[in-house]
Amino acid sequence: MDKKSIIIVVAISLVVIFYWPILQFLGIVKPQPPAPVQTVVDSVAVAAQDTTTKAAPTAASSSTALALPDTASIKADTITVSTNKYMVLLSTKGGGPVSIRLKEYNYRHAGPIELLPETKTAVPVARFAGSTVSTGSLPFTCSLAPGSYDATQKDLRVEFVYQNPKGGAIRQTYVFHPNKYDYDLILALDNRDQLGFERQYNLYWPTPLGVTEPDPEKDYATFEAVTFMSKSREKLNDFKEGKLDQTLSGNASWAALRSEYFAVAIMPSKSDTADGAFALGHQSKIEQNGRRFEQRQLTIGLDMPLPSSASVVDSFSIYAGPLDYTLMSHYDVDLEAILDIGTTPFIGWIIKPFALAIIWLLPRMYSAIPNYGIVIILFAILIKIVTLPLSLKSYKSMAAMKELQPKIEELRKKHKNNPQQLNAETMKLYKAHGVN
Repeated sequence: MDKKSIIIVVAISLVVIFYWPILQFLGIVKPQPPAPVQTVVDSVAVAAQDTTTKAAPTAASSSTALALPDTASIKADTITVSTNKYMVLLSTKGGGPVSIRLKEYNYRHAGPIELLPETKTAVPVARFAGSTVSTGSLPFTCSLAPGSYDATQKDLRVEFVYQNPKGGAIRQTYVFHPNKYDYDLILALDNRDQLGFERQYNLYWPTPLGVTEPDPEKDYATFEAVTFMSKSREKLNDFKEGKLDQTLSGNASWAALRSEYFAVAIMPSKSDTADGAFALGHQSKIEQNGRRFEQRQLTIGLDMPLPSSASVVDSFSIYAGPLDYTLMSHYDVDLEAILDIGTTPFIGWIIKPFALAIIWLLPRMYSAIPNYGIVIILFAILIKIVTLPLSLKSYKSMAAMKELQPKIEELRKKHKNNPQQLNAETMKLYKAHGVN
């Protein structure tokens, strides 16, 4: 076996050995992570518990964060909505989701992945009047009676309404879809002047993503708060003394949190309606199982303009699901940029076409041959076939070079004191024998 064959065999073997991590990184296969490091709390209990007993980990790190009032006296009713992708629990306390559990992704031996671990309020929350009023602490009434509802066959619409004594109202309407990882949120204000809101508000995701992987250090290292502005992916990671309180002004298409395999994102229905994006959070060193590493907890939000009209209606899509390039590319707001493929300086534009080609081809091969080990081997062979013409041409040139070696040595001796003449004669020899 020649050296080139050995290299090819070794390369294919390495690809087969590491094919699973590669596919998970590209978002082609669904990860099956083990039991989480953080405890997944009972969301029904969360919906009714006193949210003032525990300060949100990231909110406490920012002077702009809203301290929730004592809401223990507010009775919370809940409903459960089941789609084909997730099961979501919604509470009248805050008028929104307090649990989102993915049906197709499980902790190892511990049930479905929870995207709202240890949540302390319904999400997302709308914050008004300089963040002094938050929907997360308000009592809402629900259009549906407490219970479980099926949304696996058709869309389900759920409306929560908060009415203040002066006649102002906040309406939060959710629309859940059977086969999508996003749901719609329609936020409406009635008689805005009676609510006392003006100028601007923000839509805030106050619950950090949880650790889902066996190596929390590696998982935390992938945690990011990101936004998409002017066709550019922007990270919000300006930590100072372990705290993050950063705002970027400009038209934002979305704001998102991501971990190694999952993400949540807030997308305005009109991508140019947000005034900016912000992130809150903190990072600190923790010790676990004799290892010391950096823990990172992040939250994200969008600054939204508030028109002077008596009634205001804003619509959003909320994505809560896996990091899947193919899935995210179906949105027309460049949501797939969360994965950060092809943004490496200088060489990203070279890498991206090949990465996208692999992302497109491998699932199609897998649909025909449901074994990724065999698929990777066949893919390597396919690449070899595609590059065969170049390889044959290279072999031909190498063989010709070998035959010309004696003549090249003669030219070197003849023109050893004239490098320019040597180069010219050598190129002439190559051309005469068709060597490239």
